[in-house]
Amino acid sequence: MYKFLLYSFIATTSVSWLLADSAEEQSLTQIQENILSSDDLDGSETDSVDESSTDDMQSNATTPSPSQESSTSQDNVATSTESSDIDDRLTQLEAEIQTVYMKNAAGTAGAVFAPMAPVVNDYGWHIDAELLVWHIKSGAMDWVLALNQGVYPCDGDMINLGFHWSPGFRVGFGKSFQHDNWDLDLVYTYYKTSGTQNIASPFSTPVGTDSLPGVPGPTGTSSGSFKTKVFYNAIDLSLRKHYFVSKRVSIHPELAIKTVWLDLKDYLDTSVYVNALNTFTPIAGTVITKLKDTNKLWGIGPQAGLDLFWHLPKKMRLHTTIEGALLEGYFDLKQTQVIDILPTGTTSTVEEVALNGSTHKLVPYSRVVVGFGWGDYIRNKKQHIDLSLNWEFNYFWRANQTINQEATTTNVAGSSVRLLFNRYSEDIGFYGLNLKVLYSF
Repeated sequence: MYKFLLYSFIATTSVSWLLADSAEEQSLTQIQENILSSDDLDGSETDSVDESSTDDMQSNATTPSPSQESSTSQDNVATSTESSDIDDRLTQLEAEIQTVYMKNAAGTAGAVFAPMAPVVNDYGWHIDAELLVWHIKSGAMDWVLALNQGVYPCDGDMINLGFHWSPGFRVGFGKSFQHDNWDLDLVYTYYKTSGTQNIASPFSTPVGTDSLPGVPGPTGTSSGSFKTKVFYNAIDLSLRKHYFVSKRVSIHPELAIKTVWLDLKDYLDTSVYVNALNTFTPIAGTVITKLKDTNKLWGIGPQAGLDLFWHLPKKMRLHTTIEGALLEGYFDLKQTQVIDILPTGTTSTVEEVALNGSTHKLVPYSRVVVGFGWGDYIRNKKQHIDLSLNWEFNYFWRANQTINQEATTTNVAGSSVRLLFNRYSEDIGFYGLNLKVLYSF
């Protein structure tokens, strides 16, 4: 019976050791006391057996088995691995949250929109080049009135100068910053065009015009040519930011400084031969007029705009741009006019007029672009290339300033001449196709 009790105490001690070290010690002490009490009752033989059994129990209680050591080691390794994995996940999650979290100036916080600009694994520079094929529409280009006859009643057409479709170019470069995904761009635009028209026609008046009945009126020939040259240069320094507002739509707000040089030069040459020898005022001769108008505009001012992109499959997109600026403009205006009067049989005379009319005016400006584009990464995302075809329209209000001489008056004594003139303020627009290549590296 005492052996059964001894084995029961040994099993209880083993279980207690697995639970806690302190429980082991208490159980061991109790077992030893019970064994000593049993030894006093059973004699010396039992004492030797009890001592041996007690030694075995102590060995089993204090020395864990190999299977227990392996299980404990595996548990410790699993716990350490799981803890390390959780720490890595938390670190990655914190880094990802920082990329989409922003605290604004008002003290509130929220999500940051995903950047839209190409993110290349290199220096973040980009260059672009555009081929422009533009046309011009401008006011103050009506230069001749073509009538069926020089006396009333008459009808005719006002002829407006047309411009050629001409090429130009635009180049730029910029830097994309990792901080808050801002871009800084410097863009230069150059465009030059011209328009020329010529007209020549004989003219006659009905019989009896300023003459006796049955006598032919004034007759003659008139010819003229009108030519305008336009030179356009612009520099834009802009700060931009790209980001998505939905899965397929991204926007690109812009703040910029715009400066413009716009030169218009008009040349008008006319020659009119009149034969009025049979009229009440017999005269014949030629009048030659040469007129040159120069309008040079330099303007600078703030500009704001917005690009809107709708991203399609296969990395294609539709996009539009709306920009506006208000330019402080300085106009350098000049007009020279030379009139040669060459009467038949008498001395010729020359009349010359030279006017300067420089002034300052505010010039509103707007730009609208619609187009189609495609872009993709190359060389393992180290570079990015983008191609687009666009229709662009630029409009300047009151940019075509000219001086118009209406008439001259002379005092009775003929000692002074007064010029009567006014100013014309007309708009001018550039529109056409653009083919653009953007390279990021």
